[in-house]
Amino acid sequence: MLKAQLGKLAEREATRYLKSQGLRMVVSNFSCKFGEIDLIMTAHAQTLVFVEVRSRRERVYGSALDTVTTGKQGKVRRTAELFLQSHPQYQHFNCRFDVVGIQTDSKHPERITWIRNAFY
Repeated sequence: MLKAQLGKLAEREATRYLKSQGLRMVVSNFSCKFGEIDLIMTAHAQTLVFVEVRSRRERVYGSALDTVTTGKQGKVRRTAELFLQSHPQYQHFNCRFDVVGIQTDSKHPERITWIRNAFY
């Protein structure tokens, strides 16, 4: 499976999982000059959740969650700021940044790890 295909599959799985946990989709793959946010969802009445989805097939280079670097966090924050500027209906929502890691390899079945408030 190609890396892009694995990424799209992981985003679909993360969406399914987060919806099962009560979140609602706002938009997927929001992109701008700063970067892309995989999923933007709402939780509860007034919380906007920016979700970074990461996937890994093998653990040799660390877990999927290990790939969310400080540089990536900065890009997500800047992209979220632009989203809020262009969608004023969400400007009074509380915001948080979550990470969903999806790990699959030959020894383990698919495992989803959801970290709420993964970074600020």
